[in-house]
Amino acid sequence: MINQKFQFLNTKTSKTSEINSNIIVYKNSIHGFQFEYSSIFSFETSPNKISAYLVPSNMSKDDPNREAILITVRHKSGDEKTSKTPLAEYAKTAATQEIQNYDELASIETITTKSGEIGYKTTWDRSAPSLNGVVLNSKDEPSDPITYFALPKEPYYTVQFYLNDPSYLSQYNQIIESFSTNQ
Repeated sequence: MINQKFQFLNTKTSKTSEINSNIIVYKNSIHGFQFEYSSIFSFETSPNKISAYLVPSNMSKDDPNREAILITVRHKSGDEKTSKTPLAEYAKTAATQEIQNYDELASIETITTKSGEIGYKTTWDRSAPSLNGVVLNSKDEPSDPITYFALPKEPYYTVQFYLNDPSYLSQYNQIIESFSTNQ
């Protein structure tokens, strides 16, 4: 798998009293980015160390829906030409290539973080999943947001933030606003 080179290892998290004692700064020295998140979350890496999650600290380890926000570093999907596509264009089709049943872009918003980074917050129209030709859920709603940021040190890769639990939208927005590649 192409992502295995890019892992959530050798990372540092630290509480910062300069901003607020309830804010934690995650720094990824491998990929050269950082972001802030609330201490209501704990930071966990996936078993394969390719992705990370922000999990509400009060959630049980057995809760199947505990991963509120997914953070991943991904190679731009597709061929060599797609890998060289500017992020502004890539973000318009990325989820259709990366996620099953994500059919077309529903919305895209340019995000400028506190540090001046440019990202793209997207939502996607999804087709209803089916089993043996039978539609399981006919309710088509746009996806929760996925925000894409470029990695200047790794131009063919993106950092992606997926909101998995819409009740944490406010915290999600604060996290993406704090994203920085200036470490």
